[in-house]
Order: sequence, then structure tokens, then C-alpha cells
Amino acid sequence: MTSKAKRKAGKQGRKSIPATAVTVATSPWDMGASGHANQDRMTIEARAHVEVETGEAINPNGVKGRRRKSWVEEYYTKGKLSGEGLAAAYRLYAAYQGHPAKDPIAAIDDVRVGGCSEPMATLIDSRREYYTMRASIPSDCLPIVAHVVLDDNPLRSMQGRNGGNDAQRFAMLDRGLCAMC
Repeated sequence: MTSKAKRKAGKQGRKSIPATAVTVATSPWDMGASGHANQDRMTIEARAHVEVETGEAINPNGVKGRRRKSWVEEYYTKGKLSGEGLAAAYRLYAAYQGHPAKDPIAAIDDVRVGGCSEPMATLIDSRREYYTMRASIPSDCLPIVAHVVLDDNPLRSMQGRNGGNDAQRFAMLDRGLCAMC
């Protein structure tokens, strides 16, 4: 028997699956990959629209999505970082990325004037805010703050850790962040 004849003989013996037996569950939203490594620091949250007049979050369709939490958020959730430290970390990261704190009154004045703000001046102001905040961090805490907040790396992956006292390093991280307050 030739190989072509063997293939034909094999196909004749197969049973087809009826179309009604196969179902694919559809999801109303995409949750991304579901592997174990992809779930690290992921949180599921509602994708709600905030109503401007009332300040109420509206999500009529119940749409949810996944977001990866930063290491600072993760440490705050575990109770290893204070609320002041978390707020300072958000401000430091925003200044590091070049997004200074937005002043709503200044934005209104900017609209009245015609929006003639200088983009280079805004960039320089954001860098100035970052360097001012960085200068207020104690020098012994600066490498830990830069590693966890700016680079978004876990504390356990820091160079020269050698299985030392993690509680002491978390205290240094919190002390460095709270020094900016």
C-alpha cells in the first residue's frame, strides 16, 4: 500500500464533530495572557468613567481590565510602606517622567491667555522639581529609592543585597520617601 493510499484510508475512518458540539466562550473584555508568570502583580479593576458633575464612577456594562501594579504599590498593599511614602513615590516618579503636578487654576489661566505656554519651560520646570525632590532624599536611601521607585524593580533584586535584612531596607525606602514630604 502506498503512502497516498494509507492517508486516504485514515481519513475515511474519522468521525466529524458536529458544529453544535464545539463552543467557544466569549469574554466581554480582553484580560490578556493567563499564564502564571503573566499574573505577577496583576490586579483586576473596573474600567469606569468618572462623571464630572457628580464625581461618581459609572460602569454600566461592568467592563473590567487588568493592570500591573508597580512595586511601590505592591509594598504598600503588603504594609511595608506608609501612605506618605506611597504619595511621595508617585510624585517623584511623575517628576522623573516629566509630568509635573497639574495646577487646575494655572490651567484655567493658560486657557484664558490662549495657551501660549512654552514647552521647553515646562520641561525645565519638571526637571527642576525632580532634582529638588531627589536632593531631599538622604544619600544612604537614594540607591534603594532609585531602584524601587524610578526603575520599578523589586527590592530583592538589588545589587549587593546578599540576603541581608529586608526589614531594614524597607525602613530605609520608607525613610527616603518620607523625607520628601
